[in-house]
Amino acid sequence: MSVYDDATLLIQIDSDRGFIDHEKQGFFRLGLMPILVVEGVKIQILSGNCLTNLTLSLDSLSFSHGNIRKLELRQIEVALLNEKEPRLKAASARLNRAGGIELSNVLVAMPEAGQISLPKATLQITGLAAGSLRWRQEGIEKELTIFNPQLLKKS
Repeated sequence: MSVYDDATLLIQIDSDRGFIDHEKQGFFRLGLMPILVVEGVKIQILSGNCLTNLTLSLDSLSFSHGNIRKLELRQIEVALLNEKEPRLKAASARLNRAGGIELSNVLVAMPEAGQISLPKATLQITGLAAGSLRWRQEGIEKELTIFNPQLLKKS
């Protein structure tokens, strides 16, 4: 799926496969709570501001806003359109109601920060903080802007 503004490519989303799975509670799968799973998701964006278009793209899949949390992305990679390697990889991701994506088993590769491995983090995809990654480490809130428009001008 591609999203354009006039003739400019803003976001490109590719995936390997999609299927219906069931919500997990601990070790149990709940048959009454189906979720759509999309595996091998590769998202390429023009800049952090374009992450807002991701929610518009997912809305176009005809999810109601209340059910959008029932979508799970697995083996997700997020990169800039002009970069060969993704800046962010995660084992799984789910949209939250606060305009973010809840990520698990996260690997961030940044030229200025090196590689960071996190068990859980949130990528903000709406608002002024779009492109920021937030997590807790030893009880302290941390934040890293991995798709900062100022950083993109240098590359």
